[in-house]
Amino acid sequence: MSDMAFAVLCTTADHVPDHWDARTPLQGAPRHELLQFLPGSATAKVKGHEILYLDHRPVYDLPLPAGGHHIVIAAAGRQAGSGTWRLLESDGARISVLPGRATRMVLKAHSRIKGTFMTGFSVESEWRILSVEIREGGPERESPPDSAAAAPSPEGRP
Repeated sequence: MSDMAFAVLCTTADHVPDHWDARTPLQGAPRHELLQFLPGSATAKVKGHEILYLDHRPVYDLPLPAGGHHIVIAAAGRQAGSGTWRLLESDGARISVLPGRATRMVLKAHSRIKGTFMTGFSVESEWRILSVEIREGGPERESPPDSAAAAPSPEGRP
């Protein structure tokens, strides 16, 4: 991979625009409306390996029209050479957006390199939506709970 991106998709059938596949950089992804696509990776050295990880913010605000949505939150990777963007990790949830209220989704995103030179290395990752809640008022700028991956871990992130 040469880059990574944070992506938010709506896969609700009546929200997907005509010619959706020409409006998204993601190849091989399910039929969707692309709501947010933010490239941004960084590199680190972990256990002697140069790794590329998604450099993401702890909180994103994304205005959506009121109604029901099936949202997919994903990490995408750009393939070296072809430049094709593909989904690497994703999780989805059905949400309700109510007028004048905010719907908060908490994502746990974590990965680490396991192993040693003797046994070999592997990557263990977790990418899942922990909770969805409807809150009073509009979007709030607050830190996610400790269980959400808000800061880089020494082991790196996806």
